[in-house]
Amino acid sequence: IMSEFETGISYENKRYIAKYPWKLHMKSLLENNEQVAEKRFMKLRSTLRNDSTLFKEYTRVLN
Repeated sequence: IMSEFETGISYENKRYIAKYPWKLHMKSLLENNEQVAEKRFMKLRSTLRNDSTLFKEYTRVLN
């Protein structure tokens, strides 16, 4: 994996670009996590709606 990572690094337009190193057998095991992400977002939204202090801090950090 390390050699794949090292060969995947390039420097373009004053920026380094690195490809994600995947273990070949693991990439095919990844599932579509849209439903998981949506559920986590809905939980976060509910939590933030119920705690205005947390909402303000969350907004401050993301901005």
